[in-house]
Amino acid sequence: MTATDAELETTLKKNICVALDTMGFRVVRIQSGRAKVRGGWMWLAKKGTPDLLVLSPYVFLEVKRPGKELSPDQRDWHDWAKGAGVPVTTVRGVQEACRFVLGLRTEQEHRDRMGWEGRAANE
Repeated sequence: MTATDAELETTLKKNICVALDTMGFRVVRIQSGRAKVRGGWMWLAKKGTPDLLVLSPYVFLEVKRPGKELSPDQRDWHDWAKGAGVPVTTVRGVQEACRFVLGLRTEQEHRDRMGWEGRAANE
């Protein structure tokens, strides 16, 4: 029996969450669209919202298997986020996700040590 694309992507999301959690990051899994519940529908995050929210550094991660592309709703969400200055990226594997998040953490720690944000706010 072979796994479906959805099952493979779900496994990839889980593995990314476990890896980032092991490294000390807090990760929130986001469900978008709607879900059938007893008595009707439950509305979730807006369709196209990325799969994961990493806290400190704050970034949204859209998880895609290699070779898969963003849907039009996902592209719209990414375009909105980038225009609003909200950090968002697409990752296609555990190592890529970890490298990206670690890079953001390192960049933020460097800014904090240099006092750049404090100076910019006072200028």
